[in-house]
Amino acid sequence: DTGNNGQMLQLNTESIGEVKILTQGYQAEFGRSSGLQITAVTRSGSNQFRGSLYDVERDSKWNANRWVNTKNGDPKPITKEKDWGYSIGGPVGKPGGENKLFFFYSHEYRPRNNPINNGNPIRLRVPTALERAGDFSQSLDNNGAPIPQLLDPVTRQPFPGNRIPADRLYSTGLAILNRYPLPNIQQAAATNYNYQVAPGKVENLIQQPVVRVDYQLSPQLRVNFKYAGQRGRKIVTPGQIEGFTDVMTPYPYITNYAANVNYMINSSTFVEGTWGFIRNELTGGNEGGVLVNESANRLRDLPGFPLLYPNAGKVSNDKYYVLEVMNDVGAPWWDKQNSMINLPPIFGWGNRIMGNAGTCAVPGPPCQRYPGWLNINRTNDVSISLTKVTGRHTIKAGFYNNHSFKAQNTGAGGIPNLTFQGYVNFGNDTNNGLDTGFGFANAATGVFTQYLQASDFIEGHMVYDNTEFYVQDNWKMNDRLTVDYGIRFTRQQPQHDRFQQMSNFFPEQWSASRAPLLYVAGCSNRATTCSGNTRNAMDPRTGQILTAPGAANTQAAIGTPIPNTGNLLNGIQRAGEGIASTGYTWPTLVIGPRFGMAYD
Repeated sequence: DTGNNGQMLQLNTESIGEVKILTQGYQAEFGRSSGLQITAVTRSGSNQFRGSLYDVERDSKWNANRWVNTKNGDPKPITKEKDWGYSIGGPVGKPGGENKLFFFYSHEYRPRNNPINNGNPIRLRVPTALERAGDFSQSLDNNGAPIPQLLDPVTRQPFPGNRIPADRLYSTGLAILNRYPLPNIQQAAATNYNYQVAPGKVENLIQQPVVRVDYQLSPQLRVNFKYAGQRGRKIVTPGQIEGFTDVMTPYPYITNYAANVNYMINSSTFVEGTWGFIRNELTGGNEGGVLVNESANRLRDLPGFPLLYPNAGKVSNDKYYVLEVMNDVGAPWWDKQNSMINLPPIFGWGNRIMGNAGTCAVPGPPCQRYPGWLNINRTNDVSISLTKVTGRHTIKAGFYNNHSFKAQNTGAGGIPNLTFQGYVNFGNDTNNGLDTGFGFANAATGVFTQYLQASDFIEGHMVYDNTEFYVQDNWKMNDRLTVDYGIRFTRQQPQHDRFQQMSNFFPEQWSASRAPLLYVAGCSNRATTCSGNTRNAMDPRTGQILTAPGAANTQAAIGTPIPNTGNLLNGIQRAGEGIASTGYTWPTLVIGPRFGMAYD
């Protein structure tokens, strides 16, 4: 396994010699995880030469078109996949002779020629030429119906004919609309797209070599070494709009090394030691890789965009993994001299364009986002065991340590779209007193419903050590009864950020007296009940209504913190500051007894 991001080294089947699965009731020597235990042993060479050759193919020519594609008149997606490979193993020397050195090698090739988007046509709703000029008289919504009457954000009066006057247009908003390609088809009634292209194709070749060498130095001593890997091509995957959201996976590699030593001290005492290492570097989530197109450069396409934190993309820690990757890849939006990521904000367009309130969802215009994860994962495992057979007892004791390192850009604590890039939601929202009624029109007039941005780019360097040792005895009391008992000791260090950038919320440290006050709903006309533009945010201490210059009302501020009241970090402690450097404490040593028996 290569970490918790879902990509594992899937060894080719020719390289596997033995698989053992334990579902429950296993002995003390099996630990680390309390659930299923799976052990796989790679094949070794024998004293005779042996080999194999295989080929497995899948081709869309052999399949019928999908029912949905047939009904929509769409072509059959083209898929061509092959898995072919070979293996060879034997002695280093004369077959059948007194050899001490043996080898085994297998290699699998996985050529792929597949379209993106599951082979379906790419259909998007992009701004029309008229919409880019402020003319929404012919605009259709997500259901292919005419959009409702647009309202002037300032006067709240209808724009005649849904045409926005030039003095109401916002140049930066128009620049955002102009970033996307023009429609290439006419949006029809009951459809939600005006841009259609065939899906791009991805040709890749994944290789998976496995090599193992066994050396029998003496009847008592045997060592072996294994290398297993997975190698892919550094390819550019076309995005939904080619040349706009194309991405690359810079390091499509997985590397695994392992070594094992077996030594027989005497006829009843046996020592075994194993070391293993595995590493991968993943780039995925969001757009599925690193954006490689020039259009993703915020400085060039959207100069002077009003970000709350203009320098949030600066990589301030020279030990961050992202520096190594960006300086190597040289993405067009990477400013190497200033260590700055210059990606545009993420834009939301509302349900009259995208069909839902989500961000970057089809058929809305695609976003250009930093990878959801750009990370490196490394683990080192060491285990040593001693086995002693005496009489009816087989006693075994051992030690195990798993060291893990993972560097990855952090998320936003579960808050969608809160990144250093910034998120601007232009979507239609009746709770927004400035809303025109249509996402593209909101952008054209500079109206947004929500703005989110993290103030800094943060990358966690997560580490932990899982240290365990055990002792057990398999006791054959008689010919019918066997008793197995043992105990395992575990010291599981919490996974933590070595830069101590993590924090935790402690309910017992939260104080109501230090909590920030929130705006409540109030009536600007001093009536008992109110709605529309008379319903505004109010300070509960003074009853004062919050006003905003140029805004019809301040409903959006209801339920938000009142500035300069309370402590926004009430009950929150940073790692190492009043709490453990690991973020939370864990028992120094946990004891796990094991007992089992078998009776014939």
